[in-house]
Order: sequence, then structure tokens, then C-alpha cells
Amino acid sequence: MSRTAEELREDLKQRVRETNWVGPATEKQVGYVCGLLGKIVGIGMPGDMARHQLLDFLFGKSSSKNLTKGEANALIDWLTDPEHSVSEEVYAALGAWGAEHGQMEMPL
Repeated sequence: MSRTAEELREDLKQRVRETNWVGPATEKQVGYVCGLLGKIVGIGMPGDMARHQLLDFLFGKSSSKNLTKGEANALIDWLTDPEHSVSEEVYAALGAWGAEHGQMEMPL
């Protein structure tokens, strides 16, 4: 099951609101989020940039170190949920981030 980028963003924000977990994410949560995203977008410069763009699109945060416990937990739940096409949703969200920042899709 795949959601649009906007649906994904709203679903994750709703999960955060429902948990009421406050405070900064733990180092372990941050590492796990980065590892899970690294499996999808890669590790190193291009992957790091994609991870930062994804977090900016989803939560308005440019670094995983700025996530709250609730945001990190919502990401972990989503990234480990076999019911969703996580890779498709990640790339849809990255495309939506690009559109919000004036990047245009190039026709092939």
C-alpha cells in the first residue's frame, strides 16, 4: 500500500500527535532512523542529502539529531512496517520536497 507524499506526511504527524512523546530523540533512535533510511537512499553524500531533504519534508527538520522521540518513533514504525511500500513513499516524498523547493521534473 503506497500513500502520496502529503498523505504520508500527515499520517506521520498524526502518529506523533497521538503519542505525546516529548523531548529529543535518543541517540539510539537517531542511529536506527539513519540506518533504516540509509538502506533506502544510501549512505554518504547523496544519501545524507536525501535523508535531510526527507526529514525537512516530513517534519521541517534538516537533521535527524533534531527529531523528537515521537518523530523518531513514528519514522521507525513506518520504516519497519511491511504493509507500506516504504521505498516508493520515500522517493515520492523526496519528489514532493523538490517540487516545494522549485525543482522541476525533467522529462526522459
